[in-house]
Formats: sequence, C-alpha cells, structure tokens
Amino acid sequence: MKPRTAYLMGFVTEREAARATDLARRIGGVQKVVTVFRIVSEAALAGVRPANVQAQPTTIQPAPVSSEPVQPSPAQPSPVN
Repeated sequence: MKPRTAYLMGFVTEREAARATDLARRIGGVQKVVTVFRIVSEAALAGVRPANVQAQPTTIQPAPVSSEPVQPSPAQPSPVN
C-alpha cells in the first residue's frame, strides 16, 4: 500500500485545528497528516463570519480508492483551424 497523506489548511481556532487533525488521523488509510493552519482567536474568527451565520461542522469522507490501474487516455489530435 502506498503512503496516504492528508493535507489540512485554513484559518482555524486551536479547538478547530485539534478536531480536524484528530478526524483526519482516524480516516482509514491515512498514514500522515500535514497541517498548514493559521491559528486565530474565536473573536477574530467571529469578525470573519457574518454574525448570523454559525460555523457548520464538516463531515469528512475518505476519497474513493481503486485497486484498478489507471489507464492513460489516448492522445487527441489538436483541432486544425
């Protein structure tokens, strides 16, 4: 099996960073989690979101994995004008 790496990036609070990282580590097949977070305070993040919009939890779904080898597409000739 090839190593699987999950990349997480964004502006998040400490709590969101910990939660996202924990969830990514639990996904089957993920062997490494790389995070590129800009940690911001809850107050700073509240200034980014409209006051009437609450942050929504995200459901993480693993990417589909196929054991079938990928076949290259046949080259298409360039159209002649």
